Amino acid sequence: MSDKNIFHIAFLNCFSSDGRLNRTRTWREIRYLVRFSSSWLVTIILFLAICATPIVFVHTYVVPIPISLKIFGAFHIDPEVWEYNIEKGDLGDVGAEYEAWSKERGFSKRTAIFWQYYLWYCWPFLIAYAIYIFAAFYLFIHKFSNALFARYRRKVFHRERAYYFQKI
Repeated sequence: MSDKNIFHIAFLNCFSSDGRLNRTRTWREIRYLVRFSSSWLVTIILFLAICATPIVFVHTYVVPIPISLKIFGAFHIDPEVWEYNIEKGDLGDVGAEYEAWSKERGFSKRTAIFWQYYLWYCWPFLIAYAIYIFAAFYLFIHKFSNALFARYRRKVFHRERAYYFQKI
């Protein structure tokens, strides 16, 4: 039976065998649907919050997103050309823009240089790690959502069978 029919069966569970709307069954189905929906919604919000937290942290304390987009917009496979594009390319001196931002944030010159070198040499690893974490968490959420839906579906069918044998 398809997943679309689950909600139809849950709707049909609201009716008695004589075709009249049963208030007790209706509230029960609504309660289970709200539980399922709220659990799924909390899971999605948790997923988005966990994924957004590192982005906000990096934007606030390491490098602003607009500056990092400019840096990757000037990307070239040759590191020397890429560095030239960052310092003197069409986008202007992005390195100076970063230094101005870091000074505004209260970073010392040493801290700003540390982050510049760290990001310059570690960006492939950081991006690969971020993609790995995102994918792993996505798979976890996907499996959790499937298990949550399977549980809801199993309960809908259980109630359908129980209502089938009831006279009310």
